[in-house]
Amino acid sequence: MASKITLLNEQIVVLRSNTQAESKIQAAVLQKELRHQEELTNRLRYTEEQLAREQEQSKSTRKIVRALKARCARAPVILDGKLVKAKLRQSHNFKLKEKGVYSPEARSMIRAAVNSGCSRQKVGCLIRSMGKFFSVAIKDPISRRLVSHAILEGGIAAKVQLGYEIKRTKSLTISGDGTSHRKHAYESRHVALRVPDYSNVDGPLSETPAVRLLGVDSTVDQSSDISKDGWIQKINDISCVFNESPLAQRTDQKLTLTQFARKLKGMNGDHANKEKSTASSINAWKQELSILALGEEAEVDNISASNLMQYLVTWNEKKVADAGGIRAWNALSPADQIQREKVLVYEMKMDLGLKAYEELPDDEKRDIDLFLWAGCCMHKDQNSTEGGNKEMMAWWQLTGNTPPILLANKQSTATLRKILDPSRGSAPLTEAEETAIAASTRGGVKAVAIAGAIFNNKDDKKGQGDSHVFYFTHLAGKTIRRFPDTNNTRFGSHAEAAAELLTYLDDYRSYMLQIKDKKKASAWTNIELNVFNALHDEPTLTELAVLTLYSQAVTHPYMRKVRGPGTEQTNVLDLGEMHTQVRDFVQKIIDDPDLLISDNVDPKTASFDGKPWQRPEAVAAVLKLTPTLPHLKPLLAAFCKGALATWIRFSSEFAPGGLIDCATPEERKQAWMPSTNDTNEGALGGFRVDLRETPCLTQHQYNAKAMFKWNNTQDFMDAVFTPSDHTFIMQKAREVDASGLEKKRREEQVAYDLRVVEEKRQKVSARKEKVDTRQRHLESLELITSTEKIGGLRVVDLDDQLDLLQALKADLEIPKKSKRGNKPEKQGHLTKAYKQYIQDVPAPRATRIPSLHTSSANVDVTVSAFYEDDDEDEVDES
Repeated sequence: MASKITLLNEQIVVLRSNTQAESKIQAAVLQKELRHQEELTNRLRYTEEQLAREQEQSKSTRKIVRALKARCARAPVILDGKLVKAKLRQSHNFKLKEKGVYSPEARSMIRAAVNSGCSRQKVGCLIRSMGKFFSVAIKDPISRRLVSHAILEGGIAAKVQLGYEIKRTKSLTISGDGTSHRKHAYESRHVALRVPDYSNVDGPLSETPAVRLLGVDSTVDQSSDISKDGWIQKINDISCVFNESPLAQRTDQKLTLTQFARKLKGMNGDHANKEKSTASSINAWKQELSILALGEEAEVDNISASNLMQYLVTWNEKKVADAGGIRAWNALSPADQIQREKVLVYEMKMDLGLKAYEELPDDEKRDIDLFLWAGCCMHKDQNSTEGGNKEMMAWWQLTGNTPPILLANKQSTATLRKILDPSRGSAPLTEAEETAIAASTRGGVKAVAIAGAIFNNKDDKKGQGDSHVFYFTHLAGKTIRRFPDTNNTRFGSHAEAAAELLTYLDDYRSYMLQIKDKKKASAWTNIELNVFNALHDEPTLTELAVLTLYSQAVTHPYMRKVRGPGTEQTNVLDLGEMHTQVRDFVQKIIDDPDLLISDNVDPKTASFDGKPWQRPEAVAAVLKLTPTLPHLKPLLAAFCKGALATWIRFSSEFAPGGLIDCATPEERKQAWMPSTNDTNEGALGGFRVDLRETPCLTQHQYNAKAMFKWNNTQDFMDAVFTPSDHTFIMQKAREVDASGLEKKRREEQVAYDLRVVEEKRQKVSARKEKVDTRQRHLESLELITSTEKIGGLRVVDLDDQLDLLQALKADLEIPKKSKRGNKPEKQGHLTKAYKQYIQDVPAPRATRIPSLHTSSANVDVTVSAFYEDDDEDEVDES
């Protein structure tokens, strides 16, 4: 039992131990399961979280996909916009400098700013402001000096352009005009030639020539010789600049004065004698260079050696003979011999050239000789009006009709009032009164001239100015233009002013009263009273009517044909027939003034071109006044007679059988010239305006700017220039800037003035010495005592006695020395003068003249009356 109990106990112990082991095992298993379950739970949670994240990411991805699809749809539009913005950013990021040097584009922009009116000082500020507007910061400074250099570079480019165009053209013509500014003479020069189209540089030249500006340059005086030398210097300067340029070297071209002369076919300008003389001198220069060129081109190879040797020997002998012989030649200095050798070579070339010229065919001779001249059409009409006015003013005296009222100046008015005083009676006029009458003018032209001084004075502080404009604008109910600028003598202004006064005659009469009554003292000034009286004077109104009718019937229609729209390509050489028609039309008015004055006047027949009147209201005003103007018809005919004579004189270049009339259509085409001288007149006017606005502007700076702008040089540069050309003009501009051109120009003018003064002083001194010598000789003479001694006098003694008589009594009728004839005639003059002296001078009579050791002024008084100056026919062209 005990053993069983013990066994049981043991079994219980075993069971307990087994149970504990199992419990441990179960606990371990349970813990393992718990850990596994926890791991699974964690995995599940992680998976759920990952799934949630994937779902969120998937949702986000879908949004991104949708956004990308939308962006892809917008991509073309966005791309186009980006490209535009990129281009804009590229253009906005404009670099003024390239490798430390301002780029050609920057310099072009500077010149464009100046040509648009921007001050040199403000160009940099303007460009920075423009950059700021476009959100571009420009850091590179633009100084005034840089601007001046850029302008000079444009001028150098313009000279290269002129050389290039002159070289390419087959023919050309030139034109010029002159003026004065602040006591110095200036000349404008242009050339007309066919030029390339710079959108197609290698294409054919333009059919119609372009007019290119060569510059406005000062001249030491206004003589034709100086003008010709100025032309040669200008062309030579252009040739030198072009020949130095990379463009000339790149194209293997060279321009010479001879080439220019061979292409020169004519010249046009105004009708001044100086311009005609200049054209004649340039034609002679052209012929000389052409003959020299033929001499240089002469083929001496065809001459046999013996003949060539004999030819050279002959010229060498001439050279020695001209020097005075071989000894004289050997005595010359080397410099003198070289100079004579040059003259010899020149003469040989001319001789060879003349021989070659004579052997040319007639058509080649004609091509070399072709040089035509034509005058400005505007000046033709202007002078015809002046000629008509002179004839109209003379008509009053010729017919004995009451002339227009005198329009005396303030100084003469007081004197004239004394003459018109009834209490004066028939007392003779004094010298002062005669001078006052001679100084006073009258007529329609004078009336509109002083009217312009009142209504539109060139001095803004004088005259009525804007008061006139405001008054007539109020009357008309619309803005009107200013009174025609007669105070500045603008072209056609006097006829325009006449039409203005007659159109609003009653209004101007009222306005003159308003001017007077507006003043505190209610009084006229002298010029205002003159205008008021002229507006109430029938002869003066008649002249105004004639000026109006002529301008409407002839001047305006003529100007429409030579200067109106569509006439830019008109060749003045083709207008010969038209000028014949003008003369015929003016003659038609002379034959029948009713053509312009009748009640049924029609512009189709009464106007030169058959078109409507320029101012119909002016013609209507004249016709309304016609019943009160009894002398209108004969005065109109007289005006047209004077105008016709002037038309004939000033259109003589178109005369039948003349150079222009005999020229072929092809020759006239080669010698194309504009119908007016507007380009030169405009260049001179622009020059004066620029100098007034910029007094310190140098001449070469003005020319650089004006030539670049007028000649469209930027187009030429864009089409032809390479980097080397831009470098060249920059270097050349700095040479010009450092050369002191303006200082040299002024010094040349001063040196010329001093030389002229010195030459004139020497002439005066020589003349005084001559007069003093003659005076001393006359003092040594004694007058003959009777006419019986005249027969025994020599010719020189006869002249001495005549001169002595003239000195003793200045009013004796003794002709000048050059008009006294031969010895018998001089004897007759002396006999007559001596008898008159004896008769007029009571005894005791002087037989000697007193010794005069006084000033030269006294010498002139006593001697110049009978002494014939050798220089009396000398003409000073200046």
